[in-house]
Amino acid sequence: MPGQSVKPPAPYPGWIRIGWRNAVSLPGHWFYQFHIDTTTPDEPFCFEEWVGGGHAPGGGVKRLALRDLDGWIGNWREHAAKAGCGWVVDIIDSRSSDDTQAVIEQILSRYVNEQLKEHGVPETSYALGVVKDEALCLCRQGAVWVIFYSERGLQTEMECYESYSAACVAFIARVKKIANGS
Repeated sequence: MPGQSVKPPAPYPGWIRIGWRNAVSLPGHWFYQFHIDTTTPDEPFCFEEWVGGGHAPGGGVKRLALRDLDGWIGNWREHAAKAGCGWVVDIIDSRSSDDTQAVIEQILSRYVNEQLKEHGVPETSYALGVVKDEALCLCRQGAVWVIFYSERGLQTEMECYESYSAACVAFIARVKKIANGS
């Protein structure tokens, strides 16, 4: 299928696909993907490539912990760039600590913004980490992440999530629904 763009199948449950690129023009490889796996907090960074080679015959997935990225023979920086999310490298390389959850939250925040921009959602209609009037907001409140609509100081249509990743997935879906007039 040279020159033809094909989408990869949906990621595994609990995985958030941050970036992917169809690299049909490269011999032996078709897709490079980078995911955050919310089901394995010890190794949340997933680098996937397939068909025709990769981490295993026919491709495969390599899960890594933050502390193991630089020791991986597969070159995670190059892989993230090939997956179309080279910005992940900047976030990881510029981190101020080895707090994996903080890195994941930065990646997911950028991902949410990228997704909403890609779908033409105006930045004025949502807010991440802050309360903004006349907008759908995603904020931390105590031990939970909360999605709500803020209007004239009131917070309505509230949804609570224990994890930031679950809240991000729900937030994207909700903003897209609002943007589509549903």
